[in-house]
Amino acid sequence: MLMHSTKHKLLVGLVAGAILLSGCGASGDATCGDYKQMSENDQHKVVKALLKKKTRKPSKDGEDIIRMEISAFCALVQPETKIIEALGK
Repeated sequence: MLMHSTKHKLLVGLVAGAILLSGCGASGDATCGDYKQMSENDQHKVVKALLKKKTRKPSKDGEDIIRMEISAFCALVQPETKIIEALGK
């Protein structure tokens, strides 16, 4: 039960963080399942597009943060959950 509560808090925190950092929604329909199966190059494109929409200032540190955010988010949701819709708003 404690583990479920911790996961729930993490998800709420990630969503709140995404809202605070958000700009316009990013384009694309990549799901968590799609992202996990993408090549590193394609994952990089998703990360870069999401970062650009959120901050308008792509950076290496920002890319690392977005990658961690996607990994944490996708660990908590169903594979068909769209990354861009959830984290890009």
